[in-house]
Amino acid sequence: MHPINITIKETIGTPRFFEPVTLGVPFTKGIVRNIDQLIIKDSKGLTLISNIKAVTYWADNSIRWGLIDFPVDIEAYQDKIYTIEYVNTSTSHFNEATTHLTHTTEQKEDILIDTGITSFSIHKEKLYPLSQVNAKKQTLFSKGEFSLTLVDDKQDTYQPHITTTFVRYPNQSFKQEVVQYGTFINSTDSTFCDFESTLTFYAQSSHVRWDFCIHNPKAAKHNGGLWDLGDDGSVNFSSLTLSIGIQKDATTQIQIANGKEWQEATGNTSIYQGGSGGKNWKSNNHINKFGKNPVAQKGYTLLTGDKTHDGDRADPIVQSASGVSVYLKNFWQNFPKAFSSNNDTLLVELFPQRFGDIFELQGGERKTHTTYFDFSDDKSALNWARQPLTPQLSPDYYAKTGTFNHLSLNTEPCDSIIQEGLSEEHGFVAKRDSIDEYGWRNFGDIVADHESLYLDKGEIFVSHYNNQYDPLYGLIRQYVLTGNKEWMEQANDLAQHITDIDIYNTTEDRAEYNGGLFWHTDHYVDAFTSSHRTYSHKQIIEGAPTEGGGPGAEHCYTHGLSLHYFLTGNEHSKLAVLQLTQWITFFYEGTGSLLEQLLTFKNKTLAQIKDASPGNCIPTHKYPLDRGVGNYVCALLDSFSITDHREYLTKAEKVIQGTVHPNDNIADRDLENIEETWFYTIFLQAVIRYLTVKEQLDETQDANYHYAASALLHYASWIRDNEILSLDNPEKLDYPNETWTAQEIRKANILFYVSSICPSSERAKYLERAEYFYNSTVTQLQQSNTRHFSRILAILMQNHGPISYYNNKQNPIQIPENFAKNLPLPYINRQQLIKNTLFELGKKLLSFSLKAELSWLQHRSSAAKKLHDKIKITNRQT
Repeated sequence: MHPINITIKETIGTPRFFEPVTLGVPFTKGIVRNIDQLIIKDSKGLTLISNIKAVTYWADNSIRWGLIDFPVDIEAYQDKIYTIEYVNTSTSHFNEATTHLTHTTEQKEDILIDTGITSFSIHKEKLYPLSQVNAKKQTLFSKGEFSLTLVDDKQDTYQPHITTTFVRYPNQSFKQEVVQYGTFINSTDSTFCDFESTLTFYAQSSHVRWDFCIHNPKAAKHNGGLWDLGDDGSVNFSSLTLSIGIQKDATTQIQIANGKEWQEATGNTSIYQGGSGGKNWKSNNHINKFGKNPVAQKGYTLLTGDKTHDGDRADPIVQSASGVSVYLKNFWQNFPKAFSSNNDTLLVELFPQRFGDIFELQGGERKTHTTYFDFSDDKSALNWARQPLTPQLSPDYYAKTGTFNHLSLNTEPCDSIIQEGLSEEHGFVAKRDSIDEYGWRNFGDIVADHESLYLDKGEIFVSHYNNQYDPLYGLIRQYVLTGNKEWMEQANDLAQHITDIDIYNTTEDRAEYNGGLFWHTDHYVDAFTSSHRTYSHKQIIEGAPTEGGGPGAEHCYTHGLSLHYFLTGNEHSKLAVLQLTQWITFFYEGTGSLLEQLLTFKNKTLAQIKDASPGNCIPTHKYPLDRGVGNYVCALLDSFSITDHREYLTKAEKVIQGTVHPNDNIADRDLENIEETWFYTIFLQAVIRYLTVKEQLDETQDANYHYAASALLHYASWIRDNEILSLDNPEKLDYPNETWTAQEIRKANILFYVSSICPSSERAKYLERAEYFYNSTVTQLQQSNTRHFSRILAILMQNHGPISYYNNKQNPIQIPENFAKNLPLPYINRQQLIKNTLFELGKKLLSFSLKAELSWLQHRSSAAKKLHDKIKITNRQT
């Protein structure tokens, strides 16, 4: 294996010493088979201490993705190259000077972490989060001097009690994580909400990273399919504060932002960020359940002793002479936030009571904060945390590994449009100010500016995008292609918003809602009090109240989350992929209850029976040909890539075969009804993704591959010969705008791929038509003043690459002769449908379970819920 270069660039003028960095590294198939034989070397050739673990594997059991943690020393504004190298043995290669690793000791009540510089104690029953800190043979903080308190809207106090504790890495590692789950409980043992705490420690370091997530696991009530703030499933609180006991009258210093003077004071000191500091800080984006905006100030207020100073946006570090510095990531972006200290206490106010309004955590909603601590005398020790280093691999390396779909380094005509995503005027970050997409619930999401297209000039809806068409994947792809870390910074912000806010993190609602992804704000209306949950009772659409709904399978995007996990090791992104896959599986497969089967019979099968004349054929497809099923296939493939569990791939094959057939009569699909069927292209792109996975597995000769390829070729030939530009028939569209132009790139990409697998004699025809759709898309968008809209950029970013990748690739598939002809036709008559339906209902009757039926019905009937709950109580008592 040739050494792999990792580039580190220091860009803010802060020297770094032993700064921890994390990097997901893809490997070419067959190159790395033993992760223990990889080492990290610095620019001087010294081997560094590191954590290196295998994440996923290729079909030949070589490593596909690895995750690497290592320390970096770099001067201000310096560039350095580190290398990943392969050695012949798996014994330790660390220099004697760098063999000091973290040591982890588990005791009955505590876990002890010794970094070589500082030692920590973490209690297993109550979250402090640190119960003791020792440095230089002295105790800096004792048990109880760190304490976390939540106060609800009735001023009742809750403390965090731990139910589960585990360490993520083995003893003697460069990095160690202690993960704890639990519940906030008051003095009468009433529970409020759940939490997850992750403390990260680094060898030879006094730094600690604390990721703390509060979570309301309850289901929302969402009466009428409306998800407004004020729902009965929400929990309301007035503050969440970490208190740190400090020496009496210890000096406190605050630095407002990097490069600013340190402000020193004794006694009362505080900095409070009450608003975003932006020009639209009074935006209705911040209204509460009453429709009132509680944001009372534009930016921050700094109090040091008897001096007060106001400003817009603070990024503070606070240091106490007692031996602790604190930095809260995205302080102003996640307002309200505060630090304060008095004679003997330093407060980290994650949700400050002084905000003057309650905080509402909706059912199934979470919020994660990241806080850094340093236990040294160096007040600048946490400067690095303001903008951590971003280790980078070259775009050329990424492309050569074959781990990214159709990744080509060639420039493309749509590149200039995509770059609008970083522009100062129309970029994703610039758009945040338009509706003040800041605050603890909003920060990280993308503004859905396209929804304001039909408003008068200067007017804008508060509209949230919620990752439609997977801009997370697009952002990551652009980062990999360009090496511009601005793309990755936005990806990190978006990934956290998706996993915390956009996903319905509950198991207590309907199976087809639990763990699902909320749609974007409903089309062409304001969010009002729906926050990031699509539907509000205040929305009027075309003169009528919104019909409401909930998380829907046609809005399920997992690929960006899977890549985010591979590149960063973020566990929330990984779990979100698996959770979304489980949700969309329930959405299409159901829970198996008899009542559910009867409802399907009523809504779908009965109509098929009524509409079919005795001699007519009825399609046997189990699944609709739409984007939701395409998303289903992609979610299964992403879960397969993360877990290597074959059942996900097998299920994807069954879904494809239950949706399309090589002998389909395409006229039955009504694909010329653009408004109702355009998204068939998303499903076909999912089939391409499946074929690509099978190619990577060297499984191009089995029947499942041949089936999917034959069906794709069948539909692609129809696209080639029949499809036109959607805007050529504007009368068929409800809203004929440039989003339709952007979607044309899907037709192009399907044809580009098919040109690489079709018989050589047909290749030119596919390429010619693919280039027509692609060039039409780019030409029209370049001339449009709406090309910078979020939805258009998301579509282009998601669909970047095939024109360059497949234009020069040709590998015709050898499908056995008469393969499609030998398949059973995908049609049955009415009598067969009735017979099949009765057979399925009979199977359900044989496996009938009152518990399962009530479990399904309780979310649709209050009477059933009462009976279900009564049975649960009776079972507990017995």
